[in-house]
Formats: sequence, structure tokens, C-alpha cells
Amino acid sequence: DYILAMDEDNLELIHYYAPQAHDAHIGLFLQFANQRGDCKERVVPDPYYGGTSGFTHVFDLVDTGCEALLDHLLND
Repeated sequence: DYILAMDEDNLELIHYYAPQAHDAHIGLFLQFANQRGDCKERVVPDPYYGGTSGFTHVFDLVDTGCEALLDHLLND
């Protein structure tokens, strides 16, 4: 099981509420894209404040993150 957060604040909350004994991998959504070298950003920003280009940027990050996660799951 994977529980992936888009940013550090949400990651902190997930760790806080997670039971002590769990088998899930908890981390940031973009970590697999970072490991592959596809992305240098650690977190997915809130697109609301970035106008149209902010939404486009977030879409690109999520698309890249999904591809990297899928690759990780298929090759793990």
C-alpha cells in the first residue's frame, strides 16, 4: 500500500495520524519522479495562486508523477 502526499504539510499529517504498526509506504507523490530524474520539485504546489499557468504546471507534475509511480509499481 502507498499513501502519497502532494506536499510536506499533508505528509506530516499523514505521519501523525498513521497507526504505529502499518505496512504502507508513506511519502511524497513526486518522490519516484525525483528518483528517476524526471522532476526536480519535491512537492506539488497549490495551483490556485498560479493562474492558468499554475494549473498547467501542476497537471504536468501530476502526469510525470503518475508515470513514475506506475513505472515503480510495475518494476518493483
